[in-house]
Amino acid sequence: MTEPVAAVEIEGVTKRFDDVVAVDHVDLAIGDGEFFALLGPSGCGKTTTLRMIAGLDFPTEGRLRIFGEDVGTLPPNKRPVNTVFQNYALFPHMSIADDVGFGLRMQKVSRGEIGTRVAEHRRDARRAVRPGRAAPPASQDRHGQPSPSNGLGAGDRREHRPTP
Repeated sequence: MTEPVAAVEIEGVTKRFDDVVAVDHVDLAIGDGEFFALLGPSGCGKTTTLRMIAGLDFPTEGRLRIFGEDVGTLPPNKRPVNTVFQNYALFPHMSIADDVGFGLRMQKVSRGEIGTRVAEHRRDARRAVRPGRAAPPASQDRHGQPSPSNGLGAGDRREHRPTP
């Protein structure tokens, strides 16, 4: 029996900015529908890794695949992920539901389907936060910029928010 293809697979990925190694030979596989948290101290490469998955940065070395397709050099608009920032930098006038459903509206998904998928996403997100614990604060990179995460749309990939 053939093993299922990982939703996201990172193999030997390194990212350098001049003399700075931001991500050093990362290997990672995330299954479809899997809840995944990327944890670590400031400056360890969490945001850079997410930016490479989103296509906002490109690996210096290694391979990055989404559902088996090598996307390491594809621009963001050619990848089956979306970027949702953790503060209101992009859409300060929108509700959270409108912001999360934005990618689906751009794909001309029906209002009813958007409502259903946003509601499912909201239920999933609520299950991820334990009762009695505060939600983690918005994550920022070392330059104070919001950390990206993939959101709904582009093939209905689930949203994963990085934690500080």
